[in-house]
Amino acid sequence: MAVKTPQMVEIVWWDAEDATRTWSNESEIEEFANRPCEICSTGYLLKTTKHYVVIGSDIIRVSDEPSVRYGRVGKIPRPWIRNIRRIR
Repeated sequence: MAVKTPQMVEIVWWDAEDATRTWSNESEIEEFANRPCEICSTGYLLKTTKHYVVIGSDIIRVSDEPSVRYGRVGKIPRPWIRNIRRIR
């Protein structure tokens, strides 16, 4: 089966974060709100881009099976993405 080679890209995005695993008081919430969001980066084999999300995988396996297999598929909402850079 002929499979189109996916683009290798680097995606840089702001990550979401949970504040706590229990009840919080107002000062803890204020402190949490003032901390900057983490910035993350990953390399992806770009599977598809939709209107709202970018979907990619770290592994794509092509074999004699009738379908292609993807490892660790990720989905990042477009508003969270700071930059997408083509690697190759």
